[in-house]
Amino acid sequence: MFFLLVENNKVEKSSTTFPVKSFRQFVDLFYQKREGMLHTYLYNNVKLISFKEGEVVINSESVTSPNFSRTIARYVSKWTGRIWQVSNSSSNIGQTLYEEDVINHQKEIELMKNDPDVKLLLDNYPGVKIHSITNILETTDEKIDKEEYQQLKEK
Repeated sequence: MFFLLVENNKVEKSSTTFPVKSFRQFVDLFYQKREGMLHTYLYNNVKLISFKEGEVVINSESVTSPNFSRTIARYVSKWTGRIWQVSNSSSNIGQTLYEEDVINHQKEIELMKNDPDVKLLLDNYPGVKIHSITNILETTDEKIDKEEYQQLKEK
């Protein structure tokens, strides 16, 4: 349980907590709350060592701010309604979310290269490379309903 200070300096009890089940969700919370610099550091520079709700161990050696861990712990505690412990480690076993996303992106490209239609295109146009993969629903200017998407997919 925690207390909130509201208008006219009244204190109200609140037992509402917001669960954070993964490090990615933890980092996305900083984006949602418009803490762009902290989100960028967490996404690009911080290596996750271990995560469980309420406790995070990170390697933040590439972040120069001396109070970085304390700052993110304070913000996430405020937003979730529970106390978070953020510890630093010099371990290098983890990866940044950016590194994970690059690896996953490369895996998707390799899978796409094995698709028969894509393979045909790549064979017919030498020198063509796949740089990124985007869902067609994310790229269209007009809204496409699910039936139209299935029809496009079947063609």
